[in-house]
Amino acid sequence: MRRFLSAGLAILALYSIAGCAGGGDSQATSPPMTSQPAVTVSSSTNTVIAGGTLPFAASVTNATSAMLTWSVNGVSGGSSTVGTITTRGTGATATFRAPTSVPNPAAVTIQAAMSSNPSISGTMTATITGAGLSVNVADRFLEQTTFGPTQPLIAQLQQTGLQNFLANQLALPVTPYADAAATETNDGPLQQRLFVQIVSVPDQLRQRVAFALSQVFVISADKINIPQAYTPYLNLLENDAFTNYRQIMQDVTLSAAMGHYLDMVNNDKPNTTTGTHADENYARENMQLFTIGLSMLNEDGSLQLSNSVPVPTYTQDTVEAFGRAYTGWTYPTQPGATLQKHNPAVRWSASFFLAATTAIT
Repeated sequence: MRRFLSAGLAILALYSIAGCAGGGDSQATSPPMTSQPAVTVSSSTNTVIAGGTLPFAASVTNATSAMLTWSVNGVSGGSSTVGTITTRGTGATATFRAPTSVPNPAAVTIQAAMSSNPSISGTMTATITGAGLSVNVADRFLEQTTFGPTQPLIAQLQQTGLQNFLANQLALPVTPYADAAATETNDGPLQQRLFVQIVSVPDQLRQRVAFALSQVFVISADKINIPQAYTPYLNLLENDAFTNYRQIMQDVTLSAAMGHYLDMVNNDKPNTTTGTHADENYARENMQLFTIGLSMLNEDGSLQLSNSVPVPTYTQDTVEAFGRAYTGWTYPTQPGATLQKHNPAVRWSASFFLAATTAIT
């Protein structure tokens, strides 16, 4: 009997094993495990200077495709305070631009999230640092770009860096000069306003460039003794400080102050009957002082020579031709007045640029 019982138990055990292997009982098998999508954010480094940029990349696993949205400290696209982040296409790559000043706290959280399910996201921390410039470097740079380093400017430059400092300066609005009062009869008050402005206003780079331009495109109280004539000219140089040389040349040429100083205003075309010719003063000074200079130069700045003599850049014929070109302009027509061939030189601050009189005979 024991042998039959043992045999029966063995058969029962074999039957149970075969049943499990054959899959006949659905409760005996488990469904395959599936993984949820995940987002991973990475970058080559986790530090960036204030105002600098840092590229980020995001990868999505367990998803065939996914659109991603990016945020900085929970703000979609970021902000000027904590930095901004921009993407292209599906958002797999992004560029973080740090704020121009180090925020508090300096560490920000960069996040990429699936657009279809924002709860699925990845993050990375980026730390924003100052530019790390030495005081000596900052001091030297400010001596070249402003009217003198100050402790606040040095601290700003050390924090933002050279390029960001320049970008900030270029973006600042113009600080205009106030018109001279009608009661002013000498240049003293104007000079005081100029010196106060150039050392105190925020757009220091513009003031420095405008001052440099004034040393090239010179007008002088030796001939212009009307304080009201200078403010529009100073504002012209400020407005053109960050433009281009052609714009500067055009505006200087047509300014009432320069027209008066170098005799281009009311310059008439030649008259063969009376034997008069066009004034050559501005034509000559324009080439000699404002543009090409007296002598031709090689690429290294050395003089071009012919028989050991410098090669001139222009001739007297060139001067006379330019003199004829600069004719037909007069002072601005004042309100209520009629354009004349030679308008009077009054109220220069009311309208600064010369008026064309070529059609007037």
